[in-house]
Amino acid sequence: MRRLPIYLLLDVSGSMRGEPIQALQDGLQILVSTLRQNPYALETAYLSIITFGPTAQQILPLTELVKFQAPALKAEGVGTSMGHAIKILVDKINKEVVKTTLESKGDWKPIVFLLTDGEPTDEFESAIKALKNTTTGIIVACAAGSDANTIVLKSITDNVLELNKLDKATAQSFFQWVSASISTSSQKIEQKKEVGSLDELPQLPADIKKATELRKGNEQSLNPYNTFDRQRALNKDKFGNIEGSDFDLAKDGAFEGYQIAILHLYTGEGFDFKAPERALHEKGFSIHRWADNPPSSSELKHVLETCCQLWLISDTYPKLSQQHIDIICDFYNSGKGLYLWGDNDPFHADADAISRKLFGIDMSGCEMGNKILTKKDSSKAGGFIEHAVTFGIDFLYEGITIAQFPHHNLFTTILYSSEGHPAIVVYDNNNKRAILDGGFTKLYCNWDTAGTGRYVKNAAAWLVNYEYFGKRR
Repeated sequence: MRRLPIYLLLDVSGSMRGEPIQALQDGLQILVSTLRQNPYALETAYLSIITFGPTAQQILPLTELVKFQAPALKAEGVGTSMGHAIKILVDKINKEVVKTTLESKGDWKPIVFLLTDGEPTDEFESAIKALKNTTTGIIVACAAGSDANTIVLKSITDNVLELNKLDKATAQSFFQWVSASISTSSQKIEQKKEVGSLDELPQLPADIKKATELRKGNEQSLNPYNTFDRQRALNKDKFGNIEGSDFDLAKDGAFEGYQIAILHLYTGEGFDFKAPERALHEKGFSIHRWADNPPSSSELKHVLETCCQLWLISDTYPKLSQQHIDIICDFYNSGKGLYLWGDNDPFHADADAISRKLFGIDMSGCEMGNKILTKKDSSKAGGFIEHAVTFGIDFLYEGITIAQFPHHNLFTTILYSSEGHPAIVVYDNNNKRAILDGGFTKLYCNWDTAGTGRYVKNAAAWLVNYEYFGKRR
């Protein structure tokens, strides 16, 4: 039996949190239940789902309708890895779709439906080129809401649709139309034909229209995050990073009214925090900083009530009381961001006290770093991975001396030291975010070295947890 492969590429980035992701989930159920009522689709249609947000993955390989179970979708994180999703699509088409040979007919050309409420934050041009060199049937891309970039979608396919917003009603309309389109394609297959254009598919519902005016997305959007427009990425600094605040994770001034509390417990070697503070001000953050010694527990609790996140820079010996630690843990458990900074032994006393209580992890070691790292690959021990915190960074200074972390299944390592040890790890679970960093020297030694300013601004923007918490301020 020749199969009709259907690939669904679905945006699950943090901006889809709430009603949109629930609408998407309900839409999948509508799609499957409707298709199962069509004997042609039951016989030929096989569905696969690829999701994309901070990362992309195929969460369901090509599966026949009778065995298809709609997976649970979860919207989280910063970033829309559409380019990566398209690369996965190309790879899966090449591996999963049976090719026609001299001896036998292969599967029908795969049909692709892509839905997004934004635009790619990763490199996508090479992925689109690879897709255009891959044999497919019709590709339909849907822009859900005014933030969606229809220019990018138009570079993927001529068949670009628009929804004013993604809610229960529009998702139902869209997936009922997708179901009808798959059914139409299945029936054409019975006649040994394939759908070649949007005009051959069922009429669009009233709340879905074909995109006629191309746009880059709503410039007045409340979304605080930038998108990575590589067409403008021409100017590089002396280290090779793209210059300009448009290539930071957050827009300048995006976080006006947001305050960061800084427990700056180590201030030796001229460490005054002025450079990081200037960088954070660019994004609108205000700073409440205590230097050398912590405040009273009552003052700490009072100030934290107005803060979106807390940064702690450890000294060599404990300066926090148990009451301080309990207040910080309660603050973090309320959904606020936490950044724990340490350095080589023994500059991680209070960071360890907090991280042990919250996560059962601490840092240790004294590794000489002082290297500029690039994106990690299999050919080198050190480097950083693609993450919202490393958005817009191609070269990043690791700090002079480095403490390291053990591997922990609740944490993701986003930077490996030049010797290959986890040096920066992040926690992003249960709507809570934390960063643990074993190299605070980069905050004041060689501040103007590769990527540090952008890294600090990105970290603060990510810790706001805007997708979950920022909209609830």
